[in-house]
Amino acid sequence: MLDFNFYHGVGNWGVWCWTLIGLGHITKEIAEKTILAYRNTDEMIQRTFKEIKHRNRMNEIRCMNYSEFMKFLMKQKEKNGRS
Repeated sequence: MLDFNFYHGVGNWGVWCWTLIGLGHITKEIAEKTILAYRNTDEMIQRTFKEIKHRNRMNEIRCMNYSEFMKFLMKQKEKNGRS
């Protein structure tokens, strides 16, 4: 389906599509065609979103904004005795 292989832990289309859009390599029309090619209904998207949210909550993964993420990293750094 994609032009490059993917495996666990790799930055895949979910990351690279936004990079390519931000660089202006993908137009809105191409992005729309890509989304429509998946043929997901709004209900399917909502169900998937809820499943991911539930799985993240079960695995204690939470969303953080930039400031929260940086504070978390600094606490980890201090905890590990690194300067």
